[in-house]
Amino acid sequence: MAELTAKAFGIAGVPLAVYPGVIMADSDIDFHAKVANAMVPAMFDALLSDRAAAVDGSVEHIAAGEVVFTGDYDEVLEEFTRRGWTEGLPIVPPTRERVDAFLACTDLAATTSLGNLRSSNTEATVLSVAVNGVMAGCRPEYMPILVAVVEALADRAFGVEDAGSTPGWEPLITISGPLVRQLGFNSGAGALRVGNRANTSVGRFLRLYMRNVAGFRPYPDESDKGAISYTFNVALAEDEEVTNELGWAPQRVDRGFGLEDTTVTLRSVSAISAPIYSSGERADDNLRVIARTAAEALGGWAGYTYLNGGQFPLVILGPAIARNIAADGWTKDRVKQYLYENLVIDAAWVQEYARGVSGRNFDWGLLADDGRAPEEYRYAIEEKLMVRGTLGPDAFDIVVAGNPGRNQSRAYISNQIQGRPLTKAVKLPASWDEIRERLSQP
Repeated sequence: MAELTAKAFGIAGVPLAVYPGVIMADSDIDFHAKVANAMVPAMFDALLSDRAAAVDGSVEHIAAGEVVFTGDYDEVLEEFTRRGWTEGLPIVPPTRERVDAFLACTDLAATTSLGNLRSSNTEATVLSVAVNGVMAGCRPEYMPILVAVVEALADRAFGVEDAGSTPGWEPLITISGPLVRQLGFNSGAGALRVGNRANTSVGRFLRLYMRNVAGFRPYPDESDKGAISYTFNVALAEDEEVTNELGWAPQRVDRGFGLEDTTVTLRSVSAISAPIYSSGERADDNLRVIARTAAEALGGWAGYTYLNGGQFPLVILGPAIARNIAADGWTKDRVKQYLYENLVIDAAWVQEYARGVSGRNFDWGLLADDGRAPEEYRYAIEEKLMVRGTLGPDAFDIVVAGNPGRNQSRAYISNQIQGRPLTKAVKLPASWDEIRERLSQP
């Protein structure tokens, strides 16, 4: 990771001293021996060497719009795979004609930068969005959605540079607004499963973009260090019809945008709960099960709520469960307050787990001293307390989606403040109606 970061910033040949093994899996004796016999000599060698002057730090440069390869489909796929431009699946060749069709669906110039991706020190251009959108199998009319996704990815508040961290978190896109129905996103049964083109290809686009432009490749160069990670999430679409029926505000309004807007919300996901089945006419009958199952998914990772300043769970309520909760008179704000108060984890387990993750001297008393944990948690171990998994009710995001014929919900757990939820409005081109009419023709 250090070598790749240096390369991204144009620093040639950074000498490194690398610990030979896994620190947290070594005994104290082995740790001290490896530091003395391997790390210290390697550091002296690195400081005294002229390796930095000898190693070429240049990278291949491809001009914007340059044709990089010509051939038949099989040859293109083989070449793109050889260069590491696919995630192991077949891609749609990004021909000039296909890319131009995507660019025609935005008023932004191809050279427009949507922000700098600090992970690779690369400008996220509209052209690169179009190219990767084609490769992922998106339709041209998805382009405004893709642009908004990359605007969120490149926003400094999101922190894309953390996306290659060892927990292996994967971003999730949530879409709220009129474009959900207009572009054919699925918000019902199978909403979180690959299968529907809009949900699947937009989710895949983000994975390809993070690989090809943000620079995160789990294989073969391991710039993505998430050894225990999983594959891409399909884009999640909010069920607007049911949300309106309940009298609840849709996600985009919760996050400060207008009803007329379509928004994308980008967030990290490090864990997904088990399927949550609940029942009962009372809201708390359902939410008690949801809170407990979400707490099990968060588990000892709750320590980073207090070490680093937050967790931001997304709770997806199936339509039937959302109807029961709303029929009992509960608003979204009341649901969030309940989850805040009842998503709790054993304090002793949180402390033990946190020490195993990084070896930090995690201590509730010290965290209380720093103001990072409430005073009531100072003696959490002695008093055998259950501690809250989040810092407040506003940490939760509630979205209605899923199979209307099942009593199911699910919770998505963030990677603490890494990849915190960030929402962007989708900007449509001035000729959007004409574009949609033209593209809808057989």
